[in-house]
Amino acid sequence: MEIYEVKVMITKKRIIVVILIAFIFVLFCLATYYFTSMPKVLNSTPSDNEQEAVVSSEPIIINLNRQATSSTVFNIKLTNVSSVPTNDKNAATYNLGGRIVFINKSINYYVSEKTPLLPLNNYQLSMSLKNRLGFNQEEFVLNFKTENQADSSLPVDQQNKALENIDALQDGRVAGLEIVNSLPYNSDSFYIIHNVLSNNTVEIVVYLKGDQAKSKQAALAWIKSKGADPNKLNIKYEENKYF
Repeated sequence: MEIYEVKVMITKKRIIVVILIAFIFVLFCLATYYFTSMPKVLNSTPSDNEQEAVVSSEPIIINLNRQATSSTVFNIKLTNVSSVPTNDKNAATYNLGGRIVFINKSINYYVSEKTPLLPLNNYQLSMSLKNRLGFNQEEFVLNFKTENQADSSLPVDQQNKALENIDALQDGRVAGLEIVNSLPYNSDSFYIIHNVLSNNTVEIVVYLKGDQAKSKQAALAWIKSKGADPNKLNIKYEENKYF
């Protein structure tokens, strides 16, 4: 009888040990998945390669399969590809301004009012994804083209007028802003682009490389060489940290 009871106790202990090992194994697998799995993009608004994205004040939305945080989703950049030279290896660094808001499993990118989306322009939103341990980094890129409307809330005649103004600006046919036809321009000491602000004024953005004073002088000399008067332009200078 005693031998039987001893065997039963041993069997119970073995079962408990097996259950504990199984429990620990499950916990280990769950922890491994939690810390090492990568966040995945489920969908976006606008969708990738969309050709008629609506120009509005609504944010660009990226939906993930898990909670979105700044520690696992970073380096979020929005670039107007249409304004970047095709031979510029650092094209992606010339990103537009914006505000990023993390809401549950979504990333909301609000485009800055100073650099609004323009109609008939190609844009690229890029970001880096990594797991909670900071390893296995992946890149996500969203490409889209804005619709052929400056503002869908405007009457058709006003929409057409707005588009004509943009075309005239891009072609260098606006008095005093002919330099826009030569932009973007990239050199060893500076990089220049233009932005059309929400109040329809034009901002010339100069990214200075290397020595700031010398780069600024070189940029002003180039602007003057194009027949433009720097004193009559809305020029904004930025230190380019990517060079």
